[in-house]
Amino acid sequence: MFKRLFNWHHLEENLYQIGCDDRDRGLLPRRQDCAYLNGYLSDRPQGLDGEIQYFPTIEGYIHWKKRY
Repeated sequence: MFKRLFNWHHLEENLYQIGCDDRDRGLLPRRQDCAYLNGYLSDRPQGLDGEIQYFPTIEGYIHWKKRY
């Protein structure tokens, strides 16, 4: 049983790494596995949506952006 769990963990690590590699090569996602997508999406810049979600209004975001 432990061997099966170890193999599953190893498979998840491999899928995660494949996702990271595909992202670094600029490929579109090729799989729908959770581990693959987590690897593909890790360390990606979030862009405007990643920052603006913390502000109640666009004006608040613009004011903050001008200051920093």
